[in-house]
Amino acid sequence: MVGKLIILSGPSGVGKGPLTDTFAVYQKSNNRTFKKHVLYTSRGERVGEKNGVTYHFIKTSAELRKRGTEKGWHVYPVIKKGQAIDFEDNSIQWQAIDFQALQLELIDNDYVLLEIYINEVPEVEKFCKNNGITVKKIFISPFLPEDFESIGCTNEKEREIAMQAAMLTKLINRCTEDISEIKKRAGRAYQEYLDAMNAEFKIFKNPYGEDNAETWRKLQIIYAENKKPETKKEKHLHDIFMNFGDELNKNNSL
Repeated sequence: MVGKLIILSGPSGVGKGPLTDTFAVYQKSNNRTFKKHVLYTSRGERVGEKNGVTYHFIKTSAELRKRGTEKGWHVYPVIKKGQAIDFEDNSIQWQAIDFQALQLELIDNDYVLLEIYINEVPEVEKFCKNNGITVKKIFISPFLPEDFESIGCTNEKEREIAMQAAMLTKLINRCTEDISEIKKRAGRAYQEYLDAMNAEFKIFKNPYGEDNAETWRKLQIIYAENKKPETKKEKHLHDIFMNFGDELNKNNSL
């Protein structure tokens, strides 16, 4: 039986990593197999990342595109929708999906997670439809649609500013990019959110982003040891995580 593919997207710093790391531990504790598909990327390795685990790191975008063409990967630039592609601009990050490897992972696991830039979702959906793969699309956001009204955002510009401010704070706290890159990533967060809404993603709220990393790690230990959360913060993150798990277990096939 082929496993379920989870397409996960969301702005940089919104907390996709801690959430999915916790999901992996939880699935293992319940005797279910889980695999994160590792993308290829041309960007540099950050502190704490591991080659072959976080990404397959390839030194230059030109090399990634060359290898991708030779091996039949789906190769794409991480840019805003509609932005012209400059093949000479080395500041643009390129990524690639190995669909052949992804298909084998789905045969071997109950769940496979694909964390991907929102613009590339149609290509993945086409792959799933052609191969009879059940897929769940989830976008992690600091806000749900109704949250904007509750904080007084009455128009698109105000919602964009609120999203950008939230993500700026999270990215600055993460301390992994320079300020120009942080502004660029935070600046495209609201457009990614709108694209996810248009692509019929389930919007899932994680207000903490990558904050509270230590509590997420404690929660992973709790699940691994089949214990229950005790502190208020652990219980709050547990509730967020349970809602995430409930959403993944709903039927949603292409």
